[in-house]
Parts: sequence; structure tokens; C-alpha cells
Amino acid sequence: MSGTRIKGFVSVLGLVLVLLLVSCRSQTNKNIDLAVGQAAEYGGWRVTVVEVAQFGLVDDQTGIRVRYENNTDEAIRADQSDWELEDFDGERSQKTTVGLPEEALPGGDVAPGGMVEGRVYYDTPTKNLSRVVYRPPKPLRDAKEATWVAGYKSHQEQASRLWRGHKPLTR
Repeated sequence: MSGTRIKGFVSVLGLVLVLLLVSCRSQTNKNIDLAVGQAAEYGGWRVTVVEVAQFGLVDDQTGIRVRYENNTDEAIRADQSDWELEDFDGERSQKTTVGLPEEALPGGDVAPGGMVEGRVYYDTPTKNLSRVVYRPPKPLRDAKEATWVAGYKSHQEQASRLWRGHKPLTR
């Protein structure tokens, strides 16, 4: 009888541990693969990719419009260098280019209660873009990166679209 109780207790304890691990994992990854328009939350600091668009003479460049909202008690730096683009091979680019100056993201501190919005421009065609990556600044440096899926809902959808468009070889 006591052996049965111990086995039951161990089973319940194992289930509780699994549920805790799943819960922790979902909390850890809450800023991963957000949809464009969703905000990444870091306490009172909110960062949103508002739009991803092609631009340039032959649509060979990408512009992302981002918004920072500071609902903390201290100023936090917002800068174009916080952002990277990631392609479908996982390669990242931080090479920004000059776009429309009046729409560019102004660098500097965002005061408590403040908000700033602007564009960051890249010499990267949108068709090669998989994700937009945000790397938190100090004092949030220990926080995890946030990513937004750009163009496709997921890598699986991209692979699925490529596969559906694949024409089999014929002899």
C-alpha cells in the first residue's frame, strides 16, 4: 500500500514539474515570433514593429517602422542600432541605409511616459527577410531579444509555400 502511494506521489510530482517547465518556457519565449503590430513587453518598456515595407528605386531595400513606449520611471535609450534583420538562413544584417530623413527613427533617450516612432532603413530586399530582431538596450541588456515574423507567419509557412510552388523534375 505504501509503495502504491509513493508511486502515485512521484507521478503527481512529475506532472507538476512538467507543467512548471512548460509554463516557464512559454514565459521565456513570450517575445519570440510576434506578428507585426504586436508589442514586445519589458516591464513598462514596450517596443512594436508597426510596419515592414519595401522601398527604393527597384524595391531592393527594406524599411521598418518601429514604436517605443516608456512607461517606466527612468529614461531608456532608443536607437537604430537596436534593430537587425534576419534572413531565412539565419544570417543577420544591421547595415542601415539612408531613407527619408523626416521619417527616420530619432536616436536618444525616451523619457518616462514618452513615446517615439520612426523608420529604420536597410539595404536588404524584403523578399529575403524572415524576421525583424530587437536587441534590448541598457538597462534591459539582460532581457531576451524580441522577434517579429516579417512576410510569412512562420518558417514552416515559408517552407510550405516553397514546396507547393516546387515543380517536380520530369524526364
